[in-house]
Amino acid sequence: MKKHVSGLALQQHILHALLAAIAFGLMSETAIKGVGHLSKSVGEAILIALLVIYLVEVQSHKRLEESAIQMIKKVGKNIFGLVYGHELPSRFVEALEKTMLEQPVYRESMHLAVELTSTELTNSAGVNEKLCKMHCTFSFTLMNCSDAPAKQPIQVALERDKWLAELYPDNASEPFLEYLRINNDLYVRPEDAEKVKRQLTAVDLKIKPLTDLGTDKSDGNELVFCQPDTIIPAKGSVQVKFGGVMYKRYSDNEVWSTFFPTLAVFLTVTSVDFEVEARFPTSGEVLSTNLGDTTSRWEYDAPLMSGQSVIYWWRPKKR
Repeated sequence: MKKHVSGLALQQHILHALLAAIAFGLMSETAIKGVGHLSKSVGEAILIALLVIYLVEVQSHKRLEESAIQMIKKVGKNIFGLVYGHELPSRFVEALEKTMLEQPVYRESMHLAVELTSTELTNSAGVNEKLCKMHCTFSFTLMNCSDAPAKQPIQVALERDKWLAELYPDNASEPFLEYLRINNDLYVRPEDAEKVKRQLTAVDLKIKPLTDLGTDKSDGNELVFCQPDTIIPAKGSVQVKFGGVMYKRYSDNEVWSTFFPTLAVFLTVTSVDFEVEARFPTSGEVLSTNLGDTTSRWEYDAPLMSGQSVIYWWRPKKR
């Protein structure tokens, strides 16, 4: 907290110091011994007066700063009550602070592109059954709104259906990650690198093996990949895109949930075999467009808070 002194105030301080110095000099016993002694006394008095003024200013400034800090803390604790006229339970406020206000990283937008196709797999009883094969491409931009670099692990997950894993042997229904791109780093299987580069229409990519990513299958419900060392520059951004395949039941749904505050979501679903619907947190902000008989697009132009979800579901088309 800085204190700015105006020119007029500075002149007043100097005048007060001079008056005090002259008074001290005239009152001193050495003043009657000659002009030389008077000058010395005046100089000493000026120094003493300035020191006194400085100490008074420091103490006054300190009290003012402490008072301001206490007021800021008080207002901060009661900001919701002051603004809205009622107070939320402290647990709500603490959760909001941890998930939103204290986090410098947010997602500028999220683009979900999904292609649903009918496929058949042979189950453990030797019977061919129809499943839905989902080819997914997700892309988003992570923004750092703080004045310092932020270390932000990049984590992507593909859902694993444990019921399908038990029904179809040899990992036939196991999801798999095709690639993960973080800025110009492309994590991909070496044999798929050229194909993926053509799909991404990018040439200046640094190829890295998928095995460089950390994996976690501990809960069995999803296949997780993580790049833990990504640094987002101060006031900067990171571009992320990944593609993968998941197997779902013939009539099923998918829930996409965000752990970052997200400004907007764009969902595009293409399918010849299925009819698709979607639901967002609030219907008033959704723009739905049918692009022919096979593609539907939803634009949700409103923020999603951390933990909120988008759900879409499909059913076989009636022939």
